[in-house]
Amino acid sequence: MHSPTHVLFALVTGCMALAAGMVQTVNITSLSYEQIHTPAMLIGKVIGLTNSLCMCAIPLGQAAFGPLIDHCPMTLIIAGVVMVTLLTCLIARMAMKPDE
Repeated sequence: MHSPTHVLFALVTGCMALAAGMVQTVNITSLSYEQIHTPAMLIGKVIGLTNSLCMCAIPLGQAAFGPLIDHCPMTLIIAGVVMVTLLTCLIARMAMKPDE
């Protein structure tokens, strides 16, 4: 993009804020689901395990996307991420009980 630096900075900042908001929404939703469906004596352990697994997945994602960004066009990467996200949503929806 051939725009002034401050415009690009504002665009990147806005996109990062949007992404952080989306991640936080997913985090709150998943924690609420865990709290509802986990026995009271196990809530802390289940939430701790879930948070640990999520923290361990971050470096794996970074390691996977590093070579992808180096060797694939960004449009292909974005299309792949969108497809995986939609597939994950579909699987999660099918796995939920009708009353949830």
